[in-house]
Amino acid sequence: MLKNKTYIDDACKMNERRGICIHCRNQYMSTRMNITATITLFIDAWIEHRHFFAEFLGFRGIYLLRGSCRRLRSELDDHMTWRQCNRNLCQPLLMNALRQALLSSSVHFLRKLLDHDKIMRVLCSQNAQKHIAERYKRPPIIHLALYHRNRESILMLASKMGESMAVVRNSTGDTCFHVAARMQDDTLQCLLRFMPEKSSMNLLNDAGETPLSTAIASKHLRNVQALMTFDVFAVTYINVLGHGAPIHDAAWSGGIECFKIVYGATFPCFRMSKCTYGYNALMIACLNENYEIVEFILDDMQDRSELHKVMRAQNTFGQTCLHLCVMNGNSQLLKLIVSKCPHDLLFIKNIAGIEPLEMALCQRSCIVADILRQAAIRTDLVG
Repeated sequence: MLKNKTYIDDACKMNERRGICIHCRNQYMSTRMNITATITLFIDAWIEHRHFFAEFLGFRGIYLLRGSCRRLRSELDDHMTWRQCNRNLCQPLLMNALRQALLSSSVHFLRKLLDHDKIMRVLCSQNAQKHIAERYKRPPIIHLALYHRNRESILMLASKMGESMAVVRNSTGDTCFHVAARMQDDTLQCLLRFMPEKSSMNLLNDAGETPLSTAIASKHLRNVQALMTFDVFAVTYINVLGHGAPIHDAAWSGGIECFKIVYGATFPCFRMSKCTYGYNALMIACLNENYEIVEFILDDMQDRSELHKVMRAQNTFGQTCLHLCVMNGNSQLLKLIVSKCPHDLLFIKNIAGIEPLEMALCQRSCIVADILRQAAIRTDLVG
C-alpha cells in the first residue's frame, strides 16, 4: 500500500510542476471548480499510472471514472476560457464607455478614460468587418467625435492617437482626414497638427479617393490648401478607381477658384497629364462646359507650341476638345476654342472617322456648324 501511495505522490508532484494547483486557492473559483480541479489532477495521475488504478477499480470502475472526469474537465476548460474572456471584456467595455462619453459630451469622463493603459488598442480598433451589414457597423471613436463635432473631444483624441489616425478607418475606408476634409470648419487643420511633419496623405478609401480628392469634391478651399501645404506631393497622388489626379478632380467638380489653387500647386509637367480614359484638364473642362476653367488654361499657357499640343490631344475615343464642345453644342465655348486652336484641329477625326463639322451636321446644330465653317474659311485665307 505504501508503494501505491508513492505512485500517487509522484503523480501529484508531477502535476504541480505542470502548474496545476491542487488546493485551487483562486478566490474567484467556486467550490465545484475546486472539486473539478482536484479530479482533473487524478485524471492526469490515472493517465500516468493507469495500471495502478485498474488494480483497485476494475475495468467498469475505470470506464465510469473516465467519463465523469472528461465531463468535469470540459467544465474546467470552459471556466478557464471564460476567465480569459473576462479579461478581454475590458476593451469592449472601454469602447462603450468612450462612446457614451462622446454622446454625452462629458469631457472630464473622456479625459479619465484616455488615461487607461489599453486605450490605444481601443482607439485604433477598426470595427468595420466586411461581412457585417452597413447599418450594423459602428464607426471608430475618432470618427464618432468628428460626426458629433465636439472640438475639445476631437483635440483630446487626436493628441492621444497621433500618427495612428492615418490607419484607423470606418466601414467605407475613410480615415478621419477624409471625414474632416468634408467639413467646412478648421477641423482638418487641427488634426494635421498632431501628425509628423513628413507624413504622406496618400490615404485611399474604398472609392480610391485621397483626402485631397475629397476636399476638392466638397469645394472647401481651406481644406484643399491645408492638405497641399502639409504634403506638397498630395497633388500627384492618383485616384486609382476614379482614374485621375487632383488636377482632373478640380476640373470636374472643383470650380474655378479651387482649380486655380490645384493648378498652381501642380508641377508643370503634370498639369496637362491624362487620366486613364485619355482626358486632360482642358478636355474635362470642355466636356463639363466650364468656360472659366477653359479660359484660364488657354490664357495661362504662354508657349504657343505647347498650347497647340494640348489642344490636339485625343482621348481613347479619338475626340479632341473641339469634338467635346461640338457634342455639347456650346457655341460660346466653341468660339473660345476656335479662336486659339491650330488649323489642323478642325480636321482631326475621332475613331469613328468623324470630323467636328460632320458631328455638328449630324446633330443638326446650325449655329455650331456655321462657327466651324467660318473658322475653316479664315484658316484657308490665312494659309
